[in-house]
Amino acid sequence: MSSKRAKKKKQKQLEEKQLEAELQPAEKAQDEEDIPAPQESENETEAVAENTQSGETAENAEAEAQEPEEIQEPEIEKDVFQEEPHDEQLIVEQKEKEDFAVMMQDFKAAVEQVNEKDPDEETLIRLFGECDTDSHKEKVIENPYEIVEKEEHRIAHLVLKILYAASALLFTGALLVFGIISFCDEDKLVSQTENRTLTQKPALTLSAIFSGEYTVQFENYYSDNFPARDFFIGVNGKIKDVLTRFSVGDNTDVIISVDKSDDDFAGEGVDLGNKPENSDEIKENTAEVTPDDEASIKGSIILSGDRAMEIYTYNESDAKRYASVVNKTAAAMPDGVKFYSLVSPTAVEFYGTKTYREGVHSQRDAIKNIYSKLSDDVITVDAYSALVEKSEEYIYFRTDHHWTARGAYYAYTAFCNTAGVTAPKIESFTTHNIEDFVGSLYRSSQAEALKKNPDYVECFELLVDATNTVYSTPEMTDGINTYIVAKKVNADNKYLAFISGDQPLEKIKTNVANGKKILVLKESFGNAFVPFLCNNYEEVYVVDPRKMDMYLPDFVKENGIQEVLAINYCFGISNSKYCNELEKLTVKEVKE
Repeated sequence: MSSKRAKKKKQKQLEEKQLEAELQPAEKAQDEEDIPAPQESENETEAVAENTQSGETAENAEAEAQEPEEIQEPEIEKDVFQEEPHDEQLIVEQKEKEDFAVMMQDFKAAVEQVNEKDPDEETLIRLFGECDTDSHKEKVIENPYEIVEKEEHRIAHLVLKILYAASALLFTGALLVFGIISFCDEDKLVSQTENRTLTQKPALTLSAIFSGEYTVQFENYYSDNFPARDFFIGVNGKIKDVLTRFSVGDNTDVIISVDKSDDDFAGEGVDLGNKPENSDEIKENTAEVTPDDEASIKGSIILSGDRAMEIYTYNESDAKRYASVVNKTAAAMPDGVKFYSLVSPTAVEFYGTKTYREGVHSQRDAIKNIYSKLSDDVITVDAYSALVEKSEEYIYFRTDHHWTARGAYYAYTAFCNTAGVTAPKIESFTTHNIEDFVGSLYRSSQAEALKKNPDYVECFELLVDATNTVYSTPEMTDGINTYIVAKKVNADNKYLAFISGDQPLEKIKTNVANGKKILVLKESFGNAFVPFLCNNYEEVYVVDPRKMDMYLPDFVKENGIQEVLAINYCFGISNSKYCNELEKLTVKEVKE
């Protein structure tokens, strides 16, 4: 539309120029007639008067004077102006055609991008506002991509609005749904997935509100009782498994960092660069090692295929602290009581990489160093040498930080050798398995490889008759009967198959009528060990210092106990809470 108007306008301008060119010579001639002509006429008249004798007339003189007017410059200029406008017009027309063709191609491409074959009046008004439709199309032709930019901006703005609205709806909807579920559902007391007691709803009091204590307690409570918490823990495990695991050679090894707050998952060493002193009593570790280049280090648990292991690091101050507490406990025992100490290694000592079995990570050296700090009142048990000889057997779980009952049996044989009693042959036991056990290392790492390859709990049934009673006080007046080795465990933590897990005080009575009594001070590693003692003692007492409040020397004396065994694994010695609670057992002032 605009091209036609421009063409007409230029045609009009050319016509005006042509008319101007035609009029200009006439005006110039008229000017010459008005001014110079009278002078020439007078001269010519005089020439005629002077030349009458030559026979020239006045008419010939006028004709000579008028001849130059007929062949004038303006006549030539007129022809030039007539041809020049004609050439320029052709050039302009040609250029307009070319420009118009280009603009139409751009326009076509533009409208195709917004799925419009030809923008109608409604589309143009939407994009450019109210005005003449022809004016709209001129705008599109002048800037063909403006329609695309505005349309894309409009669509993007609309999409953002939809996304914001959907996000707000999902967020508020989720809060509403979870709020309703939280209000209506029943709080759990125990998490089977994490094997721990969950925080319960705090009491609402004015003092707790103003002190800020209620807010903190409620936050912990809601964190433990969030709807579908186990499901989200599982999802987190799958994500973590994808993000942390990677392939190296033929194996898939990765080391991840975990926060171990469960008392049953005792302690972790800090690498301070200390190296234990060497000794020659304990056997060398000859178990096959994983090459260093098949693992990457970035935390405290190593995943190697379908096995998980804690990374142990020796700490001199922890070793001194543990040795000091054990020495103090042994010294507090009544006269004649034998006191034994058994420190057990963990799975990484036998199945970890070479680096994590040497130097500050060597549990063999750590155990020797700890034993070297114990007093003469303490008799040490070399369970390490018994275990290293059997490292190819199923002596440690792959998904849990404990040893298996088979591993505990080999440590038991080492104790029997030290205590001078006889251990039954392993072949003499009847065994049964509890299947599908994924333990503490899975709960901490949530590694899918562990979940897909669960452990089984091998149980060695008793060779003697025995009963077990659990008590909460040293007076033993509130007893509850329980099992020593279970046939089945309904909870996820199948390691509870041994002496009901961690209890404050247990008393096992057997039909071994030899009058011998022993007390075991232990954390959870001792649970699988205790049942084997039933073969050698008439009474076996079991105390978990973390759960029991008593004055141990009096309890030992009052019950006629002749032997005490402190059994811990290497991480247990760095568990400050365990050491503190063990020390309290020998402080009478605290118990009174």
